[in-house]
Amino acid sequence: MPAVVLLGAGSRVGRAIAAALVADGRAFVAAGSDPATVRERLASDGLPAAVLDAVHRAEPASGAELLTGTGVVVQADARAGSVVLRQAAAAAVAAGVHHLDVLPDPGHAPAVEAELAAAAADAGVTVLPGVGPDLVPGDALAALAADAVVGPREVHVSFAVPSSGGLGAALTRGGRTAWARTWLEPGPAFDAGRVVTERIGEVRRLAWFPRPVGPAHAVGIPGALAWSVPRRVPGVRTVRTYLAMPGWRAELVQLTGAAARRPTVRAWLQRRLDGRPPADAATLAEVRWAGVAEARGRDDEVARAWANGHDPVAVAAAAVAVLVGELVDGRAPAGVHPPTGVLDAATLLDRLAGRSPLRWSVVRPGAGPR
Repeated sequence: MPAVVLLGAGSRVGRAIAAALVADGRAFVAAGSDPATVRERLASDGLPAAVLDAVHRAEPASGAELLTGTGVVVQADARAGSVVLRQAAAAAVAAGVHHLDVLPDPGHAPAVEAELAAAAADAGVTVLPGVGPDLVPGDALAALAADAVVGPREVHVSFAVPSSGGLGAALTRGGRTAWARTWLEPGPAFDAGRVVTERIGEVRRLAWFPRPVGPAHAVGIPGALAWSVPRRVPGVRTVRTYLAMPGWRAELVQLTGAAARRPTVRAWLQRRLDGRPPADAATLAEVRWAGVAEARGRDDEVARAWANGHDPVAVAAAAVAVLVGELVDGRAPAGVHPPTGVLDAATLLDRLAGRSPLRWSVVRPGAGPR
């Protein structure tokens, strides 16, 4: 059995990860609940016969039968949900296997850490939850901005999707499921030195994106950065994630998020989100995105770290491939970690920039927005 098993290989993210692993020359086994469909989709992406001939049958969130002889399990089907993926991660840890998943659910990573941190450390394996297009650049940008000020107290990370169609154009099927949860359920933020729960749109701010995006109204959304940043930035008191959008849409999102407390409204929103078709590969390749982390230090100086590019799924897939390399080569610390717990922020972003459409920079205190 090759060192890497990719479960959910037929999903949009799974296919992108498979292509990234092939580009690295990494031997892996692709698996899914319908091997014929997985094989057909990977063949349409031009993957080599060696991959197509070794497709296994396995439920995207299990694959226990493939753990023997495996070094790393990558879970690429975000629709499985946090509970099932935590169970799968626990099985991997018990077998002495590294585990990585791409679930973007804001509460997933802290739940994984609470359940598996001690067991993973004892087993000498690494668990990386929620490796996706928000946590990967967001975690790295937050670390870079915080490192550029003295005594960082606040970190605010904002994302923008200025492409035609906005965020909806960037959502895969699993991403759409996660966005529905963000809209319908309160999620984590870090405020006054503790984790709190907030609904989408409860907090707003002006996000200072560099040109060509520029200043933008942004609404608070639950995010995994409330988990990852306090680990990396001791003394930080506030960590929030935001999504840039026009003011009128922010008002609508806030009203809808508040109304989602009612079961009838929740059911209507779920139907609306489920009814939208997921983005295809061609659409995703054209999606533009940007992220900016703003860190304020104890002297009120502000630093900003900025990244932008195309195709957020390609960036996530590249990050998975990079992190898999660290796991296979034994360079990752045991336990449950965010991406910057395995690679420092600048190295991670440099590697992503070398293999995906991503660019990044840091604006230090006094430089102002560009």
